[in-house]
Amino acid sequence: MLGSLTQPHLWTANLLVIGLVQGLIVSLIAMGIVLVYRSSRVINFAVGSIGIPAVALFAVMAGVHGWPYIPSLILALILGTLSGVAVTRVILWICIGGPAFAWGTSLCEG
Repeated sequence: MLGSLTQPHLWTANLLVIGLVQGLIVSLIAMGIVLVYRSSRVINFAVGSIGIPAVALFAVMAGVHGWPYIPSLILALILGTLSGVAVTRVILWICIGGPAFAWGTSLCEG
């Protein structure tokens, strides 16, 4: 088992790129958790759930339907941005009872 780990075919550039991308994803999730905690003093592990519709759209467009990578990515980023803005506006409207233009206010602070 240990001998197979030292074989040169295992440590390819593809493996290093996959590890780098996965590490960057984990660090982005961690930064999102820290950003939410520092702004509201609430630990919220649902920071990644706002991006799920965009990722699903990207996967279906590029993977299933064979769209080119760049247009799929651009449309997914637009959807992710619009869904994040819509959720934030609705939550702020409900919590502060008015127009959600106060980006710096804490959510549902009484």
